Amino acid sequence: MVYKKVFLFASLGVWMACNNTPQTQQNTEGVAVVDTTVHQQTMTVSPIVDKVVRNYTIVPKRQFGDMTPSTTESDLKRIYGDSNVVRVDRGLVQTVVLPNSGSEIEIAWKKGQTFKKIESIFVRQGKFQTPEGIHIGSTLKDLEAANGKPVKLVPVNDDEMRPIWDGGKVNPQLVLSYDSYKDRVFAIQINF
Repeated sequence: MVYKKVFLFASLGVWMACNNTPQTQQNTEGVAVVDTTVHQQTMTVSPIVDKVVRNYTIVPKRQFGDMTPSTTESDLKRIYGDSNVVRVDRGLVQTVVLPNSGSEIEIAWKKGQTFKKIESIFVRQGKFQTPEGIHIGSTLKDLEAANGKPVKLVPVNDDEMRPIWDGGKVNPQLVLSYDSYKDRVFAIQINF
């Protein structure tokens, strides 16, 4: 009987070490009690620093998530964490927020106001969406439902089309990249 208790206790310890960080407390008799309950919480975090993205709303000329036209690079570091904001040189210096996180945001700055005045924001992934529900992965049918009328598609190159809203409900300043072969939006851009 003692052998079974020792084996069971040892097995429990190995399982906890592999699956969870246990919380140890003492009960009223002073005996250590191990809580092996797994607590789950859903949130989006950056793999670099544990910063939560709280806002995924895109409104052209007004906001992109937690960013507004007056957001500076210093503001981005305060909002998302210093190590979640990096500079990259892609022909011109841009800022990338939440790199390699599944919610990566690319920011281009206005000429002469680098890191002080946002020109445009661009995403290819993540949960960002317009108030009408347009997001990465939206189909042509989704775009037309959000717009309340047919959407014209203008070719940009062989595999990219640009929707034109033609007086519908969607803000005409919303710029999408749509793949007509895969019937899906693959990038969203707004300009400030």
